[in-house]
Amino acid sequence: MECFRFEATRTQIISRWRLRLWKSFCGDWIKVGTFDIAILECGQYGKSWPYIHMLPEETVAAAKDLGAEVLLPVHWAKFELAFHDWDDSIKRVTKSASDNNQRITTPLIGEPVVLGSSYPNKVWWVLN
Repeated sequence: MECFRFEATRTQIISRWRLRLWKSFCGDWIKVGTFDIAILECGQYGKSWPYIHMLPEETVAAAKDLGAEVLLPVHWAKFELAFHDWDDSIKRVTKSASDNNQRITTPLIGEPVVLGSSYPNKVWWVLN
């Protein structure tokens, strides 16, 4: 069970990964308001292990349920564990976020995300 909530004076962050059934472990936090950013896993999923990782569309649904202002998808393109292409996760999560009016940030590795001001969203995984 890995579900973390970080709070500061005016900032709330939730981070959760590894457990697809996130409502069972993080569900109570939905009742206490919205989150400035939700850092949620979005990768290494497969039909053979449906209870370990969320599908990209489920990641967006979780962010919506949490009332996240911004979604930061993580745990994708790090290593090859699943049978999907390395960029399948990010393509699907960004499409789902767009379809569901969920703001998303997709920083390059090491690129800063500044809550309340800077949410990088360049489509850097697409080769020109």
